[in-house]
Amino acid sequence: MHLLQLTESLPQHLEQSKSPEIVCAGMLFSEEVTNIEYALKESASLNSIVGGSKISTKLKVIESPF
Repeated sequence: MHLLQLTESLPQHLEQSKSPEIVCAGMLFSEEVTNIEYALKESASLNSIVGGSKISTKLKVIESPF
């Protein structure tokens, strides 16, 4: 998976935001993409990407067996 695939919907989100006209993804975003690419290539057969700002609202799902 490439950065382009992961950021496919980023322009749409930026259009909807009330941010300045000139925007870019920061170093943290770049590091997250690198880590996701590594996880998808190198990890075990199960991967999960959970988004959002509050981990507490996702703990039940993360801790539950599949």
